[in-house]
Amino acid sequence: TCTAKNIAGGTLSSCNVSVVDSLLNMPHPDLSTELVSYKRKKFAEDYELVELVAQAPNSRLFRCIERRTAKEYIAKMVNNSGGGRTAEYAEWLRSEAECLNQIRQAGATQSGAEIVRLHDAYELPDKSMVLVLDELKGKNIIEHMVTSTTATATATAQGQQQQQQYQLDERKIALYVKQLLECLQTLHARNIVHLDLNPDNIVVERRSGRLRLLGFTHSRLLKADTYRDAALAHYLDYGQAEFVAPEVVRRAPVTLNTDMWSVGVLAYMLLGGKSPFYADNVQQTL
Repeated sequence: TCTAKNIAGGTLSSCNVSVVDSLLNMPHPDLSTELVSYKRKKFAEDYELVELVAQAPNSRLFRCIERRTAKEYIAKMVNNSGGGRTAEYAEWLRSEAECLNQIRQAGATQSGAEIVRLHDAYELPDKSMVLVLDELKGKNIIEHMVTSTTATATATAQGQQQQQQYQLDERKIALYVKQLLECLQTLHARNIVHLDLNPDNIVVERRSGRLRLLGFTHSRLLKADTYRDAALAHYLDYGQAEFVAPEVVRRAPVTLNTDMWSVGVLAYMLLGGKSPFYADNVQQTL
């Protein structure tokens, strides 16, 4: 309770404050970033589809242009009218939107590395769902490193030093791993586990050279009591065999630590030039 007094008299104002012991359990209404809510209108009224970028059994990715701003984005579309796996994928899309909304509130990481941004979301009358995401122009982190290696090796050869082999730049690799960890710190501070860390979901932008993290289809917002209540445990059935953690293979509950295994695999690949667990088939890899 605050009281203000002067010669004319006094007035007071009071409020109740609830203090919790974990940032993971509390909302953050004080932050100015608006959450993206589902629009129930025609997607074509706001965006124009330019081209199909990729197609999977349950979803399609389009490059699109926002009519109001003429900016380019990526639209991820799924038809929710069918049953089975399509309906399950729609739930993944809802979970992805929920995680990206939480990340919007967290802002960018300190290093300049960033997380893909959710720009818009639509739930259409025909049961289709659309997420509008940043368009990222660049290469995945492995392709980026290989391209850099090739360019340097070519320059060396042109300088008549053909015998000199190019060594991976450990300083640059350390920087990228640091940026990836800072992205994960942003996620884990809000109890979000990514669950699909692999080179395709880590892009180095062509112009800025910034690392961008994407691919939140499998991501989950873990409940605060996940570690104590078995009913709240989350299990993962999907992911690339080379990068999934042992608990995924054992069908044990995932935790925030699950992401760290994948970071180790990625660091090994970047430094050693090969995958530590790759085998002839998925079962042998697992």
